[in-house]
Amino acid sequence: MKDKIEITEEQLVFALRSKSTVAFEILYDRYSALIYGIINKIVNNTEFAEDATQETFIKIYNNIEKFDATKARFATWLINIARNTALDVIKSKNYNHSAKNQNVEDVVNTVDRQKQTQVAVDTIDVKKHVGLLEPDLQLLVELFYFKAYTQQDIADELNMPLGTVKTKMRKALEVLRKHYLDKP
Repeated sequence: MKDKIEITEEQLVFALRSKSTVAFEILYDRYSALIYGIINKIVNNTEFAEDATQETFIKIYNNIEKFDATKARFATWLINIARNTALDVIKSKNYNHSAKNQNVEDVVNTVDRQKQTQVAVDTIDVKKHVGLLEPDLQLLVELFYFKAYTQQDIADELNMPLGTVKTKMRKALEVLRKHYLDKP
């Protein structure tokens, strides 16, 4: 039944705020592959990615009141929660301990699974808009949002002052915001 229900993002958010279980099922059906793909790409471990995906949906459900459509698209808000959850996993002691003890066969299996699980960022047309940025801004956005670098990591990697990275990121986000607001 829920597969046949067609609702807009605005209607979905409204229903989620009402704590509708059907809305939560629709949310999961619509976004679970995207969220899992993003998390798995960051944590590079199926077990941790599955747990983090579940944790992400719990965070979404518990924090739906904090979503503000004037600040971000719903999919962008979801991706940020997924990304932050994945980064929390990477920083956890369990993950670090597991990564140190991973055997070669597991690494090969993880790489094979990653080839099968690709993040469908094009479906929310982010890549298209990022491609409109100047090359230096495009690189910063790709490192930050698609490769889960922190701003400090970017500064270190590109041998650039942290303040410059922050300024360029702000400029890139302003350009992207303009493109999304001007979108028909």
